[in-house]
Amino acid sequence: MTQAFLCPNCQASLEYEEGGAATVRCQYCQTTVIVPPELRPTMRGRTIPEGAPGLAEIAEITRLLLDGRKIEAIKLLREMSGLSLQEAKEAVEQLERRRGISLSGTSPNPLGATAHPLQPRPTASRISYVVLAVVVLAMLAAIALPIFLIFFATNSVSESIVPLVGTAAANTEPGLPRPTSTAVPTLTPTPAFAAEVFSFGGQAGTGPGAFNDTRHIGVDGEGRIYTADYQDGRIQAFDSQGNFLAQWLVENRRTPIISMTTDRQGRVYVIQQGEIVRYDGLSGERQLTISSPGGAGYRDLVVAADGKLIAYAYQPPDTLYWLDSEGTILQSVPAILSGQTENPELLARVAVDGLGNVYLLGEGFTPLVFKFDANGKFITRIGSQGNELEQLNSPRALAIDNQGRLYVADSDGIDVLTGDGRYLDTIPLRGVTFDMVFSDRNELFLMERNGNRVVQMALQAGAQGK
Repeated sequence: MTQAFLCPNCQASLEYEEGGAATVRCQYCQTTVIVPPELRPTMRGRTIPEGAPGLAEIAEITRLLLDGRKIEAIKLLREMSGLSLQEAKEAVEQLERRRGISLSGTSPNPLGATAHPLQPRPTASRISYVVLAVVVLAMLAAIALPIFLIFFATNSVSESIVPLVGTAAANTEPGLPRPTSTAVPTLTPTPAFAAEVFSFGGQAGTGPGAFNDTRHIGVDGEGRIYTADYQDGRIQAFDSQGNFLAQWLVENRRTPIISMTTDRQGRVYVIQQGEIVRYDGLSGERQLTISSPGGAGYRDLVVAADGKLIAYAYQPPDTLYWLDSEGTILQSVPAILSGQTENPELLARVAVDGLGNVYLLGEGFTPLVFKFDANGKFITRIGSQGNELEQLNSPRALAIDNQGRLYVADSDGIDVLTGDGRYLDTIPLRGVTFDMVFSDRNELFLMERNGNRVVQMALQAGAQGK
């Protein structure tokens, strides 16, 4: 049976034949897309952890390498397994060494990248294809083992150190009392800069207080907390203590929620299919739809202190927009990142400080922070890529406190820097932070996707003056 779903990159309609491979190729943007798990048949007789790459996925990674598209292979492995950029890079390079593949002509652009025209390819003779098939089948067993080991090792460590905390219940039967959450004091040593105050959740599911691939978080002016599931279009609202208030579904449940934020009035802004849609945060009533010029789509946005929206769009070129609360464009700066790096960023995270300075965190080829003034003029580049303490490896989220300091969620914790990029500290974490936001009271809230919980952290007294 053929089923349809949308490409998360260009939103084109894709078709999946039941029982087919776990990935399909978008004929419009040429992106390799993983078929949503709910459309894939289960595998009888064995249990594989969610996200573990199978032989079909590894074969697709091998094909990308054979085509000279190493960066796409790394990106695909990260999407399938949840590995960090460095871990996925090492796994793919190990695969590259085992296959003896030459990548000297690899293009740095994942969008429509092609192999070098002089790169040798298999001939069309029957003997060549038979030899290639035998080699691939023989190597897949050897290739799958290290990748599975890396994946299982990463997940086993994560699962062993992330406790299930909180008391939010998933029972939705009518007549039962609404679930509440109890603050759970941290048992970890107090870090120098910030400490965990309480958390809630800890349970995977779709009922009130449970989380299901929840990647986005926002806080309104009253301290109410909002979360958004990536796949099923579900928004939940909690009070400042983590007690469940409401949940509702966005109108478009067929496409992922790429970004979500809130304003001080409790309105929720969701990005799907390149459009910004505003809802009432408690009732879920749709209030406004904002389409991007050119139709290629918004990717991330933030609400500034004055109520304006600042949104990053990839069209191309990559463009930064300033909009009023009703979606009218006030100003725009094209090639906002590619003008600095010469590489397009399909996705970038946006943050703004109290003076209107805008910070963009690249999540693709340039995982650094770029600072611009309130008019979009480039000021400086913050950070460097690497595995050392003060470097960025696989950043996922960006936030700014009321003193203008940057918080960058990376694979080893949250790096804290001054507004001009001076390193201050690293806040250790027990899980993986997909999104984070500061409240008006300077409280830091994290969405810990793998642990299915919301975490609140308070800055230590000594950090307030740093």
